[in-house]
Amino acid sequence: MRENLNSGRAFLAVLLPILLGSSAADALAQARGRSLPVEDMVRQADVIGVATVEGATVREESRNGLICTDFRLSFSEVWKGDPGREFTLVKPGGQLANGQKTTVPGHEFVLKPGEPVVVFASPSSLGNHNIIGLRQGLYRLGSGENPQVYRVSEYPLKAGASSSVTLKSLKDEVWRALGRPVESPSAPSKSTVAPTEKPSESGAVPPIPAPAANSPVPPPPAESRAGAGLLVFILVLLIGSVFAFFRNRSESHR
Repeated sequence: MRENLNSGRAFLAVLLPILLGSSAADALAQARGRSLPVEDMVRQADVIGVATVEGATVREESRNGLICTDFRLSFSEVWKGDPGREFTLVKPGGQLANGQKTTVPGHEFVLKPGEPVVVFASPSSLGNHNIIGLRQGLYRLGSGENPQVYRVSEYPLKAGASSSVTLKSLKDEVWRALGRPVESPSAPSKSTVAPTEKPSESGAVPPIPAPAANSPVPPPPAESRAGAGLLVFILVLLIGSVFAFFRNRSESHR
């Protein structure tokens, strides 16, 4: 009896997502509890990025009669694809306003408006998007500048206490799977060191600063004053000799 019930729940967990447009491979992987590697999810996903839950709407899908929940997401970072201006992520199950409810095993997770998430999604045949691996391609974010991330498949109601995966490490995995260079953290800026008057190790002497415009000019040294006086004496003597020469020559012609 219990085995038949478990088999029925597993069959339901596989069948309903397929009716909503998910792949059979993803549904079987989820039902068997197999974790999908990030590189596999990157390959299958049409859209990957960081988003915020704007709201949720429970409705009955008119094309198959299933009750499902639509989550409206707005993206702050897009790692792959183009989510467009309006993006809807759908999950099977939910409760209508009249009390009618459908619960799908493995899809009992909750997303609250304003909650940040990382999503790996693929388009469905119903015109919306499904989570890769049914719910494995959906992560909750912790707090902080580089928050830890938690797979919704392991934390269906809220984020955990700690995780070995951070938003940066998850993004690096996605970048590597896409063949892009991993973003390196920005190098710290170097502080400016004020120049000193001490000669450098290479022996270069620092330049002597120019005097200020209004600073007094120092008097010339004694050697310079003596040399200038001697030059003036020689010029006077030379001029006197030339004057005496022309005077004597003028008197001789009288």
